[in-house]
Amino acid sequence: MKSETCCDDIYQYEFIIPPLFTIMGRVMNIKDSAEIEGAAIDLLASAGKIDSASSVSGKLFEFYRGTEYENYTLTAIKDGFYQGRAKTSTVGKMDDDTLYVDIFLEPIPIKKEIEIKNIYYELDKADLRPESFPALDSLYNVLVENPAIIAEVGSHTDSRGSDSYNLDLSQRRAQSVVDFLLGKGIDSARLVATGYGETKLKNQCKNGVKCSEEEHQINRRTEFTIIGEIENTNITYNQAEIDAMKALEREKEEKQRQDRLRRLEQLQQLDEDGEVIEDDRTESNDSGNEGDTKEDTNKATDTPAAAELDSKLTKKGNLYEGQARVNGAETTSYLLNVNPSLTVAIISDEFFIKLRDAGTISDADFKNEKETNLSDGSTAKGDILTLQSLQVGDVMMTNVEAKINTSTPQNLVVGLKVIEKNGCTFDAKKVSFKCK
Repeated sequence: MKSETCCDDIYQYEFIIPPLFTIMGRVMNIKDSAEIEGAAIDLLASAGKIDSASSVSGKLFEFYRGTEYENYTLTAIKDGFYQGRAKTSTVGKMDDDTLYVDIFLEPIPIKKEIEIKNIYYELDKADLRPESFPALDSLYNVLVENPAIIAEVGSHTDSRGSDSYNLDLSQRRAQSVVDFLLGKGIDSARLVATGYGETKLKNQCKNGVKCSEEEHQINRRTEFTIIGEIENTNITYNQAEIDAMKALEREKEEKQRQDRLRRLEQLQQLDEDGEVIEDDRTESNDSGNEGDTKEDTNKATDTPAAAELDSKLTKKGNLYEGQARVNGAETTSYLLNVNPSLTVAIISDEFFIKLRDAGTISDADFKNEKETNLSDGSTAKGDILTLQSLQVGDVMMTNVEAKINTSTPQNLVVGLKVIEKNGCTFDAKKVSFKCK
């Protein structure tokens, strides 16, 4: 801003440091919310497939996206389940964020007949009418998205006409549907055409019974039945591909981290020269590090008094994020997992190392002897231990069973069952704990 009346010209510099994003989540059974092991997960964006992962029970899958602004679709598939989809987006976000996304899969019902609506044939012929194509395209999409399923296309007629004629007509009509799908690229080994004629009427309108046109229409139908699966068809990636993508992610993450450090150094240099720098990203010049970046959000901080621990929980997909203190010494963010299958607390090996180095955990705390390799090159006596105390918000617990997970990026994940064992319940509407 240039002064027109007096004094020196005043200048203001603003450095825009782009936020960093990570996508995390689980793959779950839509019937009972149980976690699904070994599902193939693909991350899709405008450029198509950009990453892959495999689901592991008790662990969140993770896609690091850096500073990328994009609308994402996540797909997951596993033998015995229909493909599941979920969406998330980083577009418009101004701060570092971890986006939590759960993908739900529906079990495939073997031998369950599903009527395909709006399939029309020429009168007394097997030729498909154009009005049928939208419904058949939907059926085609189901087969493409679920490449393991083997299906029967069954055609049925009403009782008018001879039994043999109706059986032949229905077989040709079923074959017409199969031919349509084969013409779009579906493998012939996955489709069976069966004509049932008038052998499976859905009402009383058999030979010799007078019925209305509407009643006969009920019996004229085409059905889609899943009769089996081709094993191991759904896995469309290999571990080498995932490892290569992860290596590229790490390289990209390190480059972005160095760029952020360089910008911060520039800010610090300007401060030393006496310039006032306004930065809306809340990065403090007193900290000398990256302050609010994702890299620091889960690290232990100076331990506040018990009354100072924030009890607020923030919903993250089907999880909840809050503050916790472990063994009265180390404070970190944690995720509350309400899945009833998780009955212990999960700690990352990095957080375990911090607890151990602070002297709050010793070999005497382990409940088993299973040598566990840690990320700093050292080993732990076991992987199951007892935390002397665990405070989540304003809930204090003692002698909490915990398990070390060497692959989770989250410092601490607490199962709801752990809270309930200590006499507390969780109110999902109020997003708070209620203790006896």
